[in-house]
Amino acid sequence: MGYRTASDSERVLTLNLNTGSGRNHLRFGNFRRPFSQVTYQMAKGRRRISTILPTYERDRYQWRKNILTNVLNAGNKVGVQYEPDDQIEVVVLLYLSKGKRLTIHDVDNRLKDILDALQARFGPVRARTRLIENDRQICRVVIEKQKIPKKFGDDAGGRILIRRYEERQWPL
Repeated sequence: MGYRTASDSERVLTLNLNTGSGRNHLRFGNFRRPFSQVTYQMAKGRRRISTILPTYERDRYQWRKNILTNVLNAGNKVGVQYEPDDQIEVVVLLYLSKGKRLTIHDVDNRLKDILDALQARFGPVRARTRLIENDRQICRVVIEKQKIPKKFGDDAGGRILIRRYEERQWPL
């Protein structure tokens, strides 16, 4: 097994399991130690999903379905799933058309739609495939609304980032 760091001075971790001699060793650079004396902890993989939000639609349930589809596709692409006991953080950048749409939409209502989408709540119907079991798993939310940047055109909905919650010192 090999492991390379991303630093300038590259170090290599090699695991030599030679069952013939009975001497299993762990080598990290010039450091060598019998494998039985080494504690190795596997790093947790990245458990974050980052994807685009679809353009807001008046049909809130359809917008929620589109959000869930985008998030599940992005999660499947990177192999991320959350367990019911995972604590989660959600960061949302919501793009709205300037003018009336930007001023009338409250971020709390749009956030409710987004969190309901992650739970697959589409009105009285709740789909079986969902990202999170319950929004009580969400410990931190950051949301901001902006007018759509010119470079994206009129159909940009925004961005969403979902990751494991890490406790931070206040203020952020």
